[in-house]
Amino acid sequence: MLLYLTEVSRISHASLNMTAGTLTRNNDNYRLTSADCNQAASASLMELMSLAISRGCRHYAAMAQGVLVPERIREIYHEVLGCALLRAPMPSWFDDFRCGCMVLSDLGNRPQAIAAAADYFDIGDWIGHIARLGLEVDHHAEFWGKLAELFPRAAGPDQLPGISRLAIETRIWGGQRKVVTTWLRTSWRT
Repeated sequence: MLLYLTEVSRISHASLNMTAGTLTRNNDNYRLTSADCNQAASASLMELMSLAISRGCRHYAAMAQGVLVPERIREIYHEVLGCALLRAPMPSWFDDFRCGCMVLSDLGNRPQAIAAAADYFDIGDWIGHIARLGLEVDHHAEFWGKLAELFPRAAGPDQLPGISRLAIETRIWGGQRKVVTTWLRTSWRT
């Protein structure tokens, strides 16, 4: 099964079978296979966190202090890395989830690749939740809109972190000043 990302928008992301196929982007040699997801799934959450920190999630650097990024996972696609971090059970791995959100929020990510990896890790409802929060407060509505379209269902807000855990806000407001919310994201490119 070979799909081109331009065709993915016409099918439900739930119909992508990562164990049987490959997701390919036609013009830029971008390939996502079940092997990519398997590689991320076999890494420990601490190894994945270390990789995310090396790609810009420095907010969480203290958590993976002294953990080196193994050579075998250094080339994991950014979308797969984010989804793999989200697979951890809540609330035990709350910071892994937040770090995964930061990785998935990277504007260089491809929503269709996020959809394929989310299906592999069975976290679609969580991505739907993140997309709706992003639409609510972030100024990159086009990015979040594409994700919200791919993930029409969302996990309940009582199950997952809210905006205050995925963004930073100015602390001082009043008078002419208003609260400014900045979504936490990486800006990593291969």
